[in-house]
This record gives sequence, C-alpha cells and structure tokens, in this order.
Amino acid sequence: MELIVSGAYNNQPSPEIMFMHIFVGYVLSFLYEIYAHINWYSLFQIVIIFFSLSAISYIFLSQKKTLLTITFDILFLSFVSADLYLLMQFTKTAGIAIIAGGLLLIIYIFEKANKKYFFLGLMFLEIGLLIRQYTLYITLPFFFLIILFYIYRYRMKIKKNLLKIFICCISVLGCFIGNTITEKMYVNSHSDYSEYKEYNQLRAQLVDYPHPDYYAIKEECQKIGITEIDYLTFLHWNFGDTSYFSKEKLKDLNQILEKYHSEHRTGYKDTLIKLLDRNYMNYIFVWTIIIIDILFLLYQRKMLFIYLIYILGFVSLFYVLLYRGRLVYRIESVILFTVITHLIYLMIYFAKKQNKDYKSFLLTLLSMMVLLRIPLYYQNDSSSVFDIMYYANDNSLSKYRTTFNKENNQHNLFNEIIGHRDNIYLLGFQTTVQSIYLNYNILDIVEPNIFTNSLFLSGADTKHPTVVKILENQNVEDTFALLNHENVYLIENYYIDEIISFINQRSDTKKKKVFIKEIDGYQIWKIVSAKGE
Repeated sequence: MELIVSGAYNNQPSPEIMFMHIFVGYVLSFLYEIYAHINWYSLFQIVIIFFSLSAISYIFLSQKKTLLTITFDILFLSFVSADLYLLMQFTKTAGIAIIAGGLLLIIYIFEKANKKYFFLGLMFLEIGLLIRQYTLYITLPFFFLIILFYIYRYRMKIKKNLLKIFICCISVLGCFIGNTITEKMYVNSHSDYSEYKEYNQLRAQLVDYPHPDYYAIKEECQKIGITEIDYLTFLHWNFGDTSYFSKEKLKDLNQILEKYHSEHRTGYKDTLIKLLDRNYMNYIFVWTIIIIDILFLLYQRKMLFIYLIYILGFVSLFYVLLYRGRLVYRIESVILFTVITHLIYLMIYFAKKQNKDYKSFLLTLLSMMVLLRIPLYYQNDSSSVFDIMYYANDNSLSKYRTTFNKENNQHNLFNEIIGHRDNIYLLGFQTTVQSIYLNYNILDIVEPNIFTNSLFLSGADTKHPTVVKILENQNVEDTFALLNHENVYLIENYYIDEIISFINQRSDTKKKKVFIKEIDGYQIWKIVSAKGE
C-alpha cells in the first residue's frame, strides 16, 4: 500500500490504497505530492498509534490517580503497546484507534456527561474505521460485554442513559454506513479500480483460507482445466498470469473449494489441538492477562466472574476464527488489545469504588516490570533480524532488542535493483514481501520512482490500476508475459521450478531457468528459451 500511495512505482501517488478507505488514500497521496521526502504512510500510523495510546492512558489515569492506575498504565504502555510500533500493521493500528474511541464513548454514556468524550470517541472510532473497517467486528463483542456490565450496574438509573446510548449507536452506525457508501461510490465510478477490487476479493478467498491437497479435489479441478501445477502456482502467490488466472477461473475454483469445505468440516477436537499448538505462552499479551488475573484474585474476587467472561470470550472467538481458518496474528493482536484494555479499565473502576491496600504488591510489581524492561535497552547486535522477526507471533524478548544494522538489512539487494535501471526485477511474493517488510526501516523514505524498475510477480496489488498502467507501458498484459523480455529478471528462492513448469504447460516455446547471482540471500534468475536442449 505504501508503494502505491507514495508513487514509488511510477512517481504518481495514487489514492487507491487497496485495503483502507479511499479518503485515507487521498490524504496520503496529497501529502506525498506536496512533499515526497517524508514517509507519510508510516508517520500517519505512528501518529494514530501515539494519540490512541495517549487517549487510553488518559482514560486509565482520569478514573483515579493511584498507584494502581499508574501501575496498569506503565504495564500497558511499556509492554503491551510495544508491538504496535515494532510490527506496525494497519489492522492493528485501526484496532487501537477503535478501542480508544469505544472506551471514550462508554465513559460519555455511563460516567461523564462532558460532550468532549463523545466527539473525541467518535473521532477515534471513525479514524479506525477508515483505516480498516472490518476491525470493528472483532472488537464489538467485547464492547457489548462492557456495556452489559454498565447496564446491569446502573439498571435502576438506566433510563437516564438511554438517549446517550441511542445517539452513540446511531453515530457509530452512521460512520460505518457512510464509509461503506462513499467507498462503493468511488469504486463503482472507477471501473479499473472496481476490476481490481473484484479480482482481489476472489484472490483473497482462495489464498487467505486453508486449502486442501490437490488430489482431494483433482476430479473437479480437471473439469475446469486446472492441473496440479496450476493449483500450486496460485496458492504459492505466483498467479501473475492473469490471462490464465482470470476472474472466471478464480470463481470456478472458489466454488470447488467451497463445496469441499462444506463436505469436510474440521473437527472440533482438531481445532482445539491447533489452538493449543499456537504457543500463546510466548505472547506478552497473554502474560499481561495473567498479571491482571492475579490482581483480580487478590483484590476483586467478587468481580472475578467478569474476568472469566472476558477470557471465555476471547478464547471462544479464537476458536471460531481458527475453525474458519481466519486466525492470524494481526487479528489475535486486536482481540487481545481489546480484552486487556477492558480488563484494566474495569479493574481500575472496581478499585475506585473500594479502599484497598495495594501499595506493597504494586510496588513489587512495578519493580519487576522495571527489571524486565532493562534488558530491552541493550541491543543485541548478533541476532539476525530475519530469524527473530519473521514470525510475528514470536514474542521473545530478543525481538525487542534486535538492531537494524547493515549486516541484517537487504541494502545490497536494493542497490542492485536501483543501480540497474535498464533492468526490470520481478519479485517473488513469498520470497520478498515478508522479509523486506520486516527488515525495511519504517522511517526510511520511499522516494518517488525508487521502485520504478521492480514489481511483484504477483501479490495483493495484482490488477491494481497502478500496476496495470506500468504493464501497459511495457506492452504486456501481465507480469508473466514480462518474463519473456530480455532485460527482465526474477527474484525467487522457493518456487522457481514450479514457475518454470507452469510456463512450459502454457507455452509452445519451452523455457528454462538460468541462475544469475545471489545477493543478501536472494536468488536472481533469468528465464530463457530452452531451444536446442
């Protein structure tokens, strides 16, 4: 998205930011057009994260400034929120903004009548919806829980709050519907972007969900002309031959997979085993919930059932998402952020109503947190960024101590691409997207035209209007056709043989791979005619 909105491909910043609302795309592309030497995409997310965390911190401390609230605030800001900055991802950014906005609206309804809470809450929530609207779905169940708690708590006075509940619900619904309508209006009025959106949705339905072995659906696939190589090529994110992998082909394949999944449901026991295998005890979020559990046991035993309801809620939601094949780290993060902020808020709320001696325990807890935090300030120069950070859900302390030094960065690969402007480099998605993203300093400026001679062989931007225009300038319809050009090279570590087999299935002229060089662990290939062999 950053490459598209910044104009890094073609020096033309595009507002069509793919997964965010078009309004965000217009704002960012406008900023890039005014001054392109600032990484506005990353700065935008940093600002949203900072103010969202500040709002949540204010909510905690405004309840009652005690050692308890300070302890929770330090726990939240020092440990829980670190992941937002370290592994910045727009779904998580949207989630923290929605969480901040939702809590401000709840305070407006049940705690304080000051309208600033309403307007600030609605602003944060709208920003979160603009960044990633569906994030609201995974936070909403827990907001229902906290609203039900308040309704029960103030059941004798609830009539006084009905109007505010109605206003907030209508406002949130209005934001949601308004965003949906304006986005659809733009998409429908831009046929090229509409074409991309439709294709990308079909693509996501295939590669973003679990899929069966080819031989389990071989008979159905053969009826629509899909071989095993075709099937694997698509699932391994090498679907750049859009003349073959057309919308119609993707729709047919989707129908086959839907039929298979409806007939072969994952067993409840198997899903539970998969859930237990995800090593949640490595998650800093989970340890934070355990600390909150200890505090509930020590000081709020009567309200422990609320804690247990939240735990049951997020475990059940994890289970359902895993059962459907949609449990990924960014979604886990948003759910756990929501649970933690709500539990901390409720813990502070209960403490506000009772006088308890927290001092000795909390001072001990604060001391432990300070001691745990000290190692994070000593950078670990010997660790490989790639090895430590590739798996997002590995929350070992070594991740937070990793240094982004030259030995760990793919600077030689970038220099190779930028230094040979006459060549075009097609990037294997599985080979490059995760590693380059995790190793690329988010504050580095993505200069206009910096990637003018490189494209993903296929990926989330396949069929995007920006990519289509670049291919049109090369007089080809897709990236696979571009592979035939003399000055085009492929960067691919895993599926080069599979790609060659796919090409040879579709071409009268057989092709072969020629190894050119390896840079920073990335293998560069040239695909040439196999004539004479």
